[in-house]
Amino acid sequence: MKSRPLISVVVPVYNVENYLAECLQSIVNQSYVELEIILVNDGSTDNSPDICRKFTENDSRVKLYNIANSGLSAARNRGVFHSTGDYIAFIDSDDWIDLDMFEEMLVCMLNENVDVVECNYVDEYPQTSVVRRINDCKTIANNTFLLEQYSKHNFFNGVVTRLYKKQFLNQIQFKQGRYYEDSYFMLELAMLKPKYCTLPEAYYHYRRREGSILMSAVSTKKAKDAVYLYQFQKKCINSISDMHLKQNLMVKINTVAISNYCGIAVSNCVANRPAYLKIFGSYLHVSFHKVLNNSYLPAMVKIYYFLSKMGLLETIVKTKSALKA
Repeated sequence: MKSRPLISVVVPVYNVENYLAECLQSIVNQSYVELEIILVNDGSTDNSPDICRKFTENDSRVKLYNIANSGLSAARNRGVFHSTGDYIAFIDSDDWIDLDMFEEMLVCMLNENVDVVECNYVDEYPQTSVVRRINDCKTIANNTFLLEQYSKHNFFNGVVTRLYKKQFLNQIQFKQGRYYEDSYFMLELAMLKPKYCTLPEAYYHYRRREGSILMSAVSTKKAKDAVYLYQFQKKCINSISDMHLKQNLMVKINTVAISNYCGIAVSNCVANRPAYLKIFGSYLHVSFHKVLNNSYLPAMVKIYYFLSKMGLLETIVKTKSALKA
């Protein structure tokens, strides 16, 4: 009898003692049991390593690797290096998943013979839950689907809502020492043109909390890395032969550049802010009509963009800073 496929689940861990047990319980209790659960402790200074060790003692499928603090990308790459499964998934250690997530995704993967399966997700705020639906129905997509989706969704970049065929990930790694690592990874994956399946169910639960990477403010490092990301995206997009797709992708990354510009403009945490504003200012050639009708841009960003086009944003920021002084 042919053995069932093994799924490697990579979980980077860094100072999440209040949330880690819930995350790991949701993985070890999956209805699909053929799992290799790889915990990469990224130099945690709290009780997270002890929690990890307890799970390794109680479940032989759980493996723990300790590394010096090197960041999320390095931890994920180390996990992939140690993985032996046929398929691979990434779970952030302060999130959790529904107990049938891997079973349902693997069924789709095998039945449809695809390279990547994606599900919807739930934003879990302290007081409320919000379902985020990228897919309203099951879709079996062609090889340009990821690039087409990349041109449409600002929230498309996360890697954790997917199951990947392991051999596909041998060609790419997470960018170390950079913010926006998911954006790099997903664009590189999209450029490989995998066969893709989307599911309408929301199996993944993002915990939105103060202090998490996703909720942190703009800093000098983030501003610099946003510039690097734009340059990387532009280089990839320029290699695409489909002119319509290329145009849509350029609109997308310029729209994100607008959002980054506005974040830098109103931040007091970015050293040499005028230099970064000048760089992103050169990207602001998306028409205001397109910005106004972009449903994925927050209203405040649209207001900031309008003020920027009118030449008023920098004056307002300087006035705000002067009043606080």
